[in-house]
Amino acid sequence: MSAGYRAVTAFLLVSWIIFYILLAWYIGGFIPLDSDFIELAYYPVAGLAWIPIAAWILKKRHREES
Repeated sequence: MSAGYRAVTAFLLVSWIIFYILLAWYIGGFIPLDSDFIELAYYPVAGLAWIPIAAWILKKRHREES
């Protein structure tokens, strides 16, 4: 795998993570402050939901390289 290809893959992953953090922060702003149950459910799900897309990016880039 070339250095340029790794750099593009890293750029895509970092871009996705930044976009996801901003999106989760924005959506999290709509959670009412007195809703503990929603917060307990939202933040763990939001913390793990970025992983499938990141794995998909890695798999797609690996297939393109092969």
